[in-house]
Amino acid sequence: MDDLLTLSEVMQSTRRSKASIYRDIEAGRLDPPVKTGPRSIRFRRTSLIAWLNSRPPAEIGKAQSRAALTGAPK
Repeated sequence: MDDLLTLSEVMQSTRRSKASIYRDIEAGRLDPPVKTGPRSIRFRRTSLIAWLNSRPPAEIGKAQSRAALTGAPK
């Protein structure tokens, strides 16, 4: 089973705002979150890692964000 992350964890790990994350979902660049309850969503860790890996390497903080999600060294 895939690890699930809260929106706050995603925002912290990716260093992106809530609005930016939802824009990427609307544009099809990021998989939508999983609904875990009436007022609760979670994001799949593997989807976020794949999204980060698809981003241009020149983006600041990409290596740190990927490391934060995977637990790998920076």
